[in-house]
Amino acid sequence: MTAPCKRAPSPDQSWPVPITPVPTEEAHRIESERAQAAQSCETGDTDFSQYIVYEDDWLLAIDKPVGAYCETVERKLAAAYPKERIVLAHRLDRDTGGVLLLTRCPQATKAVGRTFTEGLVKKSYLALCCPTKDTGVEIARPNFRLKDEVVVSTGHGRSKFGLWRVYSEDDVGAKLPGGSKVRSMETRFAVYSNNVSSSSGETSRAAEVEIDSSHGHERPSTEASSNANTHTTSQLNAGSPAQPSEGIILRAYPVTGRTHQIRLHAAHIGYPLVGDVRYGGPEVWDSRKWTNHLLHAMELSFPDPRSIDKTITIAAKLPEW
Repeated sequence: MTAPCKRAPSPDQSWPVPITPVPTEEAHRIESERAQAAQSCETGDTDFSQYIVYEDDWLLAIDKPVGAYCETVERKLAAAYPKERIVLAHRLDRDTGGVLLLTRCPQATKAVGRTFTEGLVKKSYLALCCPTKDTGVEIARPNFRLKDEVVVSTGHGRSKFGLWRVYSEDDVGAKLPGGSKVRSMETRFAVYSNNVSSSSGETSRAAEVEIDSSHGHERPSTEASSNANTHTTSQLNAGSPAQPSEGIILRAYPVTGRTHQIRLHAAHIGYPLVGDVRYGGPEVWDSRKWTNHLLHAMELSFPDPRSIDKTITIAAKLPEW
């Protein structure tokens, strides 16, 4: 049987050009070492039930440790609960810790899957970021102050066998090599804590937060702000070189759910995650070598699949960084 022949693009075919750069060879080496280290978790005897932070008859949630693949968590919890059908409700990157939700029965899998598809799940993350050093490439970087919010809207995609990249918002819907298309990607960032020097030389040590008494941890207000702005590359000012231990903790609220979304958008605005070597973050920061990127899934909120009048909110502990 002869495979159907597809017409190759003409030589003058113009593809969308990604905004984010290609990772360095050193970044590829480090990522490979981290992936190999994660395999020990796959073959080891880690008991993920010790990380459970929420459970009922339909659902199970853990505070996932960094360095563990979600598929490993699913497989080991399924072995721990052999009479149940344990299925991942969503995924976190290998080196992202925090709230990971799983379902325990087919009814829950179907119902929770629908809430994710319909965009009814609210997520919030903490990210420790470091302003990129001046490499001669223009970087879109907002000058964050306390209470600031920035909404980043871009395109997202990858060509066949390629890496996930940021594209211009104008390229959304455009076709990429291999047949995929650029999709929209949007993230809202809010300042949680900041010691990055501003243009005036000032630093901010802690953000104004409100206490979530139901979970005992602090969180910045999630109310809509009239001061929130939507930024594109052309609207933000280029940044300046970072100081050795400058850092900013951002609260990230993904509006869409694209692969590596927060990591890509943080790097795009000039604040890559500490440890995120793939997207330009430093491996060594504040005199310490980091073996993972510093991104933590803090909270997950969604309608109870058994009661439309009830909302379930699951929170993880604050990370130790």
